[in-house]
Amino acid sequence: MSEVHSPLPHVIWKDLFPWLIILRSFRLALRLPVLFCAFAAIILLPLGWRCAAFLFVERDVLSNDPHLANLVAGHSNWLLAGQLGYPSLSWPPSSQGVWDSLTVFSQVFVEIAAPFVELFRADASVSKSAYLLSGGLWSLIVWGWFAAVITRFVGVELATDESRGISRAIRHATKCFMTYLTAPLYPMAGVFLVTFPLVLLGLAMRTDFGVLIGGLISPLVVLMGIILAILLLGLLCGWPLMWPIVSLEVQGDSFEALSRSYSFALQKPLHYLFYLVVASGVGGLGVLFVNTFVDAVTALSFWGLSWGTGVSRIAELTSLTTTRDSTTLSGGVWLIEFWIGILRIAGHAFRYSFFWCAMAAIYLLLRRDVDNTEFDDIYLEEVEKPSIANEIDSPAENSEDGAKVSVNSKSE
Repeated sequence: MSEVHSPLPHVIWKDLFPWLIILRSFRLALRLPVLFCAFAAIILLPLGWRCAAFLFVERDVLSNDPHLANLVAGHSNWLLAGQLGYPSLSWPPSSQGVWDSLTVFSQVFVEIAAPFVELFRADASVSKSAYLLSGGLWSLIVWGWFAAVITRFVGVELATDESRGISRAIRHATKCFMTYLTAPLYPMAGVFLVTFPLVLLGLAMRTDFGVLIGGLISPLVVLMGIILAILLLGLLCGWPLMWPIVSLEVQGDSFEALSRSYSFALQKPLHYLFYLVVASGVGGLGVLFVNTFVDAVTALSFWGLSWGTGVSRIAELTSLTTTRDSTTLSGGVWLIEFWIGILRIAGHAFRYSFFWCAMAAIYLLLRRDVDNTEFDDIYLEEVEKPSIANEIDSPAENSEDGAKVSVNSKSE
């Protein structure tokens, strides 16, 4: 008697390993609308920081404060010109290049939060604090819209496995812009409210009697320090989750963004850390690939030109120390540097597009872990109604399932 073999069960890898959804972030981060949003944000960010430096930072202060000088230089850099050098293609990449790529995700995480972290340095002067605060608010305004578009566009596709178009994401980001902007500011407002009594006590402690009073109420001071630490550490860990919360939840307001970001980061810290590590690995490999591609495009373009111009002429044109007396020569070299800079900014934009794509995926994972909510349970502005032909063909079925169509959606 022949033995009957049952077919192998179909394995749904997304259900078996939900964190594989993070791998999709790499492909989505390379989508042109997503890359364009990150590219535009990178172009706009130095504008506000340069204005902040012009208003609040004096040149003699920069000469006496190297740390502030590095901050101003880093936030004001456009990477458009003067960055050419002699192009070359090196393969395989160096170990330092691989390590830099693998740490890109954490670098972006720290870079966006750095201005607000710097505000709480004990040696921050008034002018430095004003510079960091105004520049940080400009960063919030820029990312408050562009990151909103990315997380909305990518989050819907991650949750529903279908693209609803960038135009709908733009409308949602525009409509909810103030929510995206104010959500990270609420805990900062709470920090300043708690700090105000400490400021008054600090003024009193300029006198000896004030120091005695400070010693007597030092337990209250410690309590306020604990509150400040909880507010700031929770914000430091959970702020990237606020954008996906506003983008994907039905009640995506500032309060929900604040409460969910804090609770998810604190209730499942190991899950959160694991997802960040996975995203760092995927993003690092993606950045390594994108950087290699950009370097290859640059190097191979000049390699092709060198067969006509000669290697010495290419080396002369790309040398950063070459004297360019001719206006025509200088203009031509500047245009070459400009377009190479555009290409490099596009490659640089990938790390930001991947960061926001990965955070949308991580939020869906954390929500599933904490609330046991399925990926596709998100807020959609519009509901696809059944066509007239379907209503004629199966009216009974449509009448029974009609109520299910409007789950987790609301009219604008």
